[in-house]
Amino acid sequence: MTSRKPNPRITKEDLLEARISFHARNVMRERHVSEREVAEVLLKGSSHPHRGLGRYVLGDLCVVWDARVSVVVTILLFREGVWTNEDARGRRR
Repeated sequence: MTSRKPNPRITKEDLLEARISFHARNVMRERHVSEREVAEVLLKGSSHPHRGLGRYVLGDLCVVWDARVSVVVTILLFREGVWTNEDARGRRR
């Protein structure tokens, strides 16, 4: 069993060069997630490596980040033990 390296900490400077994928923008719109919330998750969230990407989690939001190209890949919501798109409008911000 190999140990996974933690994702590197993202800095404010990293965010200046970051892009949000077309898919992630659509998901953000559907789930009512702002760019400010995405930035907060990337800066303050706990990191979890996953299939070569970084998952940054803060509260009920997870931002999937590709550090190789500085791109937000997608946004996930956590509900009742499952990552879902349901009930996005009623979530706490």
